[in-house]
Amino acid sequence: MPYLSFKFTVRGRVQGVYFRAFSKGVAHDVGVVGWVANDTNGQVVGEAQGGESAIDRFKRALYTGPPYARVDAVDIADERVIDELEYNAFESSKMARKPQLSIYDYLHRGVVYSLLGLTIWGVVTMGLVHRNTMQKGKEALALKEASVQQEQEQEDEENEIALAQAAQSVLTRGSKS
Repeated sequence: MPYLSFKFTVRGRVQGVYFRAFSKGVAHDVGVVGWVANDTNGQVVGEAQGGESAIDRFKRALYTGPPYARVDAVDIADERVIDELEYNAFESSKMARKPQLSIYDYLHRGVVYSLLGLTIWGVVTMGLVHRNTMQKGKEALALKEASVQQEQEQEDEENEIALAQAAQSVLTRGSKS
């Protein structure tokens, strides 16, 4: 089965807002493998591989980002069709680096996964990590909504005060004439 692969750079306010964790959670949900990392220019970079529909959904998520992110641009590069996935999972790291695995790493992982059943453990762990990421996103969204509501209430109060002052001014002018 052919897969799609591409590299991406996301620009904007994308570091320090859980963008990498968000990307990893989305990748897990849609079935994309690859990696994501911060770079030294304040951007998020990575590579993603998967089926066509999974890649389309992942790309859409890159343009959206998590609640506190501001995505200014997403640059897609090196789009290609591949016969085999080059990664086993979707990895996240603080600084950009493409994981390099030797044939011995792949053989070792295969033996370990087969003997110890770590595939199931990995799925459970990814589910827990994703659940934690989603919880953090919900908490961040709740904080943002509370902040917006507080700002709206303050703005409403200021408008009421200004309206009362204007009414008082009109009444004062009316009584002088």
